[in-house]
Amino acid sequence: MTDHIATHLTPDELDNWLAGSLARNREAHLHACADCRRLADADRALAHLIGSLPLFSPAEGFGDRVMARVEIRHRARPLAIAAALAAGLLLPMAASVAWSLAYPETLTQLLQGAGSGIGGLGLAAVRSLGTTLLAQPWYPWVHGLFESPARLGLVFGASAAAYAGGVLVLRRLMALPMPRVAHVQG
Repeated sequence: MTDHIATHLTPDELDNWLAGSLARNREAHLHACADCRRLADADRALAHLIGSLPLFSPAEGFGDRVMARVEIRHRARPLAIAAALAAGLLLPMAASVAWSLAYPETLTQLLQGAGSGIGGLGLAAVRSLGTTLLAQPWYPWVHGLFESPARLGLVFGASAAAYAGGVLVLRRLMALPMPRVAHVQG
C-alpha cells in the first residue's frame, strides 16, 4: 500500500474535488481507491440534484395571509401582574421611608452599629487573607521578583509580552478565512 492510498478523502477534500481544486496526491488517491471514487460520484450526483432544484420563493401576499390567521389576544392578566409587582415593591419602600422619618434616632443607632460591625469584619478578613498569603510556600519566590527594579521591569515586560501575544493570537483566530462552498460543474 502506498502513502497516497493510506487515508480516504475527507468531506472537505470531496468539496475541493467538486470545485476542481483537489491536491494532486489526493487526486491520485481518488483514482486509485474504489471506495473514494464511489463516494465522490455519489457526492457529485447529489450536488447536481441539489443544484437543479428550483429556488423557493413564497407566493405574493404569503406573509399577509399568515398574519391574518394569527390570533392576538389581549389579556388583562399581565397588567394585573405588573400592578401586583409594583405594589409589592412600592408599598414596603413607602413603609420603610415612613418608619425612618418617624424613628430617626433608632435608625442612626442601627446604622452606626452595622457600620462598626462591617468594618471590623472587613479588617478581620484582610488580616486573615494577609496571614494566609504570607504562609504560602511560594510567597518568598514571588516576593523576590518584586525586590529590585530590574526584576520588577522584567515581570511587567513579560506580562505585557504575554498580553500582546494573546491579543495577536485572538486577532489571528478572528481573521481565519471562511470555508469555501463547492459548486457543481457539469
